[in-house]
Amino acid sequence: MLHDIKPKKKETPKTDSKPKKPADKKQTSTKNGAGSSYAEGAKALAPAGKTAANPQKALADHIAAGKLLKAGMQGPEVLGLQQLLEMEESDQTSNFDATTKKAVEKWQSKRGLTVDGVVGKSTYSSLYNAAHGMVFHNEGTNRPKDEKKQAIYDKHAKKIDKMKLVSTHNAALAAFEAHWNKHQARYEAVAQKTNIPAPLVAAIHWRESSGNFNTYLHQGDPLGKPAVHVPKDIPVFYKWEDAAIHALNMKGWLRDSMKMTANTGDLAAIATYAEHYNGLGYHNKDRTSPYVYAGTDQYTSGKYVADGKFDANTKDQQPGVLAMVLRTGKLGVPKENDEQKDEPNKKPAKEPDADNKPKAPPKPTVTVFKKGDKSPQIKEIQKLLKMKAAHQTGYFGPITEAAVKAFQKSHGLEVDGIVGPKTMAALKKHD
Repeated sequence: MLHDIKPKKKETPKTDSKPKKPADKKQTSTKNGAGSSYAEGAKALAPAGKTAANPQKALADHIAAGKLLKAGMQGPEVLGLQQLLEMEESDQTSNFDATTKKAVEKWQSKRGLTVDGVVGKSTYSSLYNAAHGMVFHNEGTNRPKDEKKQAIYDKHAKKIDKMKLVSTHNAALAAFEAHWNKHQARYEAVAQKTNIPAPLVAAIHWRESSGNFNTYLHQGDPLGKPAVHVPKDIPVFYKWEDAAIHALNMKGWLRDSMKMTANTGDLAAIATYAEHYNGLGYHNKDRTSPYVYAGTDQYTSGKYVADGKFDANTKDQQPGVLAMVLRTGKLGVPKENDEQKDEPNKKPAKEPDADNKPKAPPKPTVTVFKKGDKSPQIKEIQKLLKMKAAHQTGYFGPITEAAVKAFQKSHGLEVDGIVGPKTMAALKKHD
């Protein structure tokens, strides 16, 4: 990875050619696994409900118990799956038939999961997150204001819009997934201290050293010794977390310009950060960066085989950052305290009335709902929008925003994706 301390120096990507230690051998099964932390929390994610008559709760309980859902099965948990998949009502039969398996496989392929038509923790987590507005998205959420940075961000946004995952790196992605499941907590700890999403931290770590915790995140050199690869002029670190925080903060100016947080789910921002982290050599050559896109149909060949040495015929054997980030199924989940902080209807604390001054009459309240908000009123809005039951969550995510924009456009309102008095009145009028 190169840094920007010396602006005049032309930035070129690091080489990936130095020997790398293999990932941990003691890896857990990768078949639809999402890590122990998910198993502990799956029930908390389930919608309220006391009986199996609630398909969503039945599905969540089924997955939390460590069970798989596959062809030939039937019951309320299958109906819950079919609802999350947004299958046609005529196909929501509570039977895991060929149509359901095909829908699962299509979802798995789109999200970079193992395509086997079997629903385990990873597939369920991905479906649940999407239904509750916690999705991998590419909507300009973190688009920087600087024109030069915008150009790189926009380039990635266009690629991601048409990007498809390919099977060329499936074995490597399975190894990465097992590593992520085992060490997710370490990556999340670093994410909270750097405002860089944990899946991105893990993907960079895999690119630099195949997930070896005895190396610098900067470039994969051994900890406890002066670095010999770019960047060389860094302090000597003895603990992986300390080195990782330093490495990620070296691109803090870029992170801050895109307003990234540990919960950022904007894939164009993820790609922009990853390309800058590795260096802009591919961008300057107008070539697709394998560091970002290997494992997708956006990359075919071309690789820097040494610092400053590019070979157009070499194919990168490592999966790129985006394929790995998608593999985790764990990006863009908002924290509860962030939701509370942004909630538009939260009343401020009362100020002390020491002087016993006459109080002014209260001003009329104008309620506005926007993406990122969470409240019971939003669930009512989702019902008025006639969104599917699985999306009536009370959380105003990208899916709800898209539905609001579509409604506004069809009813001659200002299309901003925000529910204010005019949009609310129109929704109630057309209920």
